[in-house]
Amino acid sequence: MVGLNGAGEWTRLGTAAGARQAEIWSLVLQAAAIGHEIARVDGGWELRVAPEDAAAARDELWRYEEENRDWPPPAPCSPRHGRSGWSPVILCLFLLAVFSASGPWNADGRLFSRGALIGAAILEQGEWWRLVTGLTLHADLRHVLGNVAVGGAVLALLAGEIGPGAAVFFSLAAGVMGNAVNVRQHGAGYLGVGFSTAVFGAIGLLCGARIVNRGALRHYLLPIGAGVGLVAMLGYFYLRLPEAFVPAEDLGYMVVDVQLPPGASRVRTDATGEELERFLKSREAVASVFL
Repeated sequence: MVGLNGAGEWTRLGTAAGARQAEIWSLVLQAAAIGHEIARVDGGWELRVAPEDAAAARDELWRYEEENRDWPPPAPCSPRHGRSGWSPVILCLFLLAVFSASGPWNADGRLFSRGALIGAAILEQGEWWRLVTGLTLHADLRHVLGNVAVGGAVLALLAGEIGPGAAVFFSLAAGVMGNAVNVRQHGAGYLGVGFSTAVFGAIGLLCGARIVNRGALRHYLLPIGAGVGLVAMLGYFYLRLPEAFVPAEDLGYMVVDVQLPPGASRVRTDATGEELERFLKSREAVASVFL
């Protein structure tokens, strides 16, 4: 308590909910040499000053609050696991090495024919390893470089949150589950390659880890931005890549049986055959037709 001027008249400036806040107010007024009193009342601690000092006291307290509005500053958020480790780097180098061995998309290529995501091979022949190997194959150089650039950055950030080994493991697990969902959704006709599903999984993991660990919006804007960029990249490749990709398992011949009603004339039969031939020849994936 600091004594008041005059005969004890006072003006109430405010009530602090706790003793700590009341002590801070008292220190501010003491530094400005303004007499005041702190009294315990119902609901907190009441600050009182002489009427002639009320305006100056309010000004001092207001300036103190403005100067210390964002003080102390938040502690810098450092990665929970320090250095991200070499696991993400090794994974990205592995993807580049696989592409150097496989080259761009080639349905007849050994790695593509045995490792691409082909729905029929997975669902009908039980080749479930394709859910993993399909992550390592890419359609062309831009495809693999895009996934390595975005995926490497996201994996490095994720490694700082949950550790490098966990980052790689859970990202691959998310990619495998994403591939399984795609194959299940699209059926036997599904065909795909690329590490994109794992990258999307890593982005989701990074957002979740940062929300749990740090709880601030600004900390997961970067992974969301990376996801938007990856979607744009995939859209670009979807528009630019040829549509006539045919897996090696589907290359060969097809037999078509046409049945007309009993008693159909030869003219009608020939006309139906010619119509079928024109239709088949109009398909880009059909090389030749024999009737």
